[in-house]
Amino acid sequence: MLTANAITELDVESATYAIFAEWLAKYFDGKTHDVGGNAAVQFPKAVISFGQSPATQPLNPAGAATPHASILMVWGAPVNTRKFWQAANGPNLGLAQQMADRKVRWNFWVRCEQTASAGNNARKLSRQTAEKLSALLSNPATTQELGQKGIHHCRPGEPEPVADAGYILMLVACRATLRYAVLGK
Repeated sequence: MLTANAITELDVESATYAIFAEWLAKYFDGKTHDVGGNAAVQFPKAVISFGQSPATQPLNPAGAATPHASILMVWGAPVNTRKFWQAANGPNLGLAQQMADRKVRWNFWVRCEQTASAGNNARKLSRQTAEKLSALLSNPATTQELGQKGIHHCRPGEPEPVADAGYILMLVACRATLRYAVLGK
């Protein structure tokens, strides 16, 4: 169960980052995890960052047994926002609450440092991390917790390689819907 606060009108971007930080950290920790009734899957360890944050360097720290990937989530422009009324749950059952649905896009950049010593391992790690991220985002069983916090209908694209001189870089673009309460009147 995620402990980050659900999304509200006042913290759409920061709450989304907090929810994803917690959710991604549950999987990309270098351990094996069950994913929606399937056999347990080994996940790579990844450094998670958001917005304009630089990826932690070096990605393969001295003394680390295996190289690390970096997952950077960048907020895309909202496609559209629509507001609607919904009856509130709980003791104020008769009270209407204004809700918003916002169609959004995010880019998840997965990268590994390209060095002579890393060789094909960096390419393999970057691809595996991007493929596992895309699979998690498209799996209703793994995204159920995101839905409870206001992130619904994640639709990731296939991981795409991107040319870069210093890194093995993969892009996982994702569309989703944010549903949150609008405070006010």
